[in-house]
Amino acid sequence: MTTDDSFTSQDLYFVPLGTALGGKRDLAELSDLDAEQVARYRSFGYQCCRVADTDVFSLCFDAVKDSAALAGRMNDVDLFCYAIEPNIQSSNNWMLNEQAWRKRDIRWLIQQLDIHPKRIVGLSMYNCATFLSGIDIAAMAIRSGAASTALSIVAGVANEHSPRIPHAFHVQSDGATGFLVTGDTSFPDGYRIVSHVIDYVNPSEFRSLDGTIDETRYFTLKALKIRDTIEGLLSRSQTAPEQLERVFVQNLGQRAMLKYGGLCGVTEDTVWLDSLAGNAHVIGIDSLVNFHEYHQRSTLTAGRRVLIVGTSGMSWGGMVLERGH
Repeated sequence: MTTDDSFTSQDLYFVPLGTALGGKRDLAELSDLDAEQVARYRSFGYQCCRVADTDVFSLCFDAVKDSAALAGRMNDVDLFCYAIEPNIQSSNNWMLNEQAWRKRDIRWLIQQLDIHPKRIVGLSMYNCATFLSGIDIAAMAIRSGAASTALSIVAGVANEHSPRIPHAFHVQSDGATGFLVTGDTSFPDGYRIVSHVIDYVNPSEFRSLDGTIDETRYFTLKALKIRDTIEGLLSRSQTAPEQLERVFVQNLGQRAMLKYGGLCGVTEDTVWLDSLAGNAHVIGIDSLVNFHEYHQRSTLTAGRRVLIVGTSGMSWGGMVLERGH
């Protein structure tokens, strides 16, 4: 299934608000890794990872609390969309219990932000493309008249289901990021969303005819599907690969990142690698973290475009952003 905004006309804008990452730790400091493993991960381009000393909801608040774009404008947020891993909530009797009232969960976060949205959407399938689902939902809500400005917060920390060292290829970091999707051009630092797309697949498509999982089939089909998705996105947005100033993908190791750049049709020097060594793979959000770091030091001129890509095991997509005047 594909959901995109290619047949709609209202201009929407992506406004990056901020990020909050765990403290920087050299790989050699991680008790989970021996010297041989550290050397292997360094060969992928990792040097450090981010380890939070606080809970995920505090990271969410820290990511957006000092945003200049939101200053004095929390009441403009009428849709709140979040994807948080792990998402722990208090019991249904939380309002009757002072201890539960103060527990840091999604309800605590809404109070801290002091937002009063008409609609709240929580996304439970957390992966590296989930942020695109948030953009998709916001676009549909705004273009239907159900909302005008959507605040999205996406965050993840290592946990028992998504450990710090999930397998032999990645080191996962803790972090949070926030952004607005809006049709209001008065918010500062907005990028026009030229087009976006997110595709989903049933995992059974990656199995061989006898029903078993075939690793070669999985990676080959996934690469082809990602290539086709991004080709379609660039075609609909009338963006040639050489027009892209930068491409932002997950920090999956330098070799894999350059491979994804190739699937997007760009040269290796277009792929943003500057954040790989210091941040490792920030769970679910490093494409956005990479873009935010670029945004903070960017001299991107009006009209120039970038591509942000998100991929996971059963969903992937991207969005083309254009710098405003």
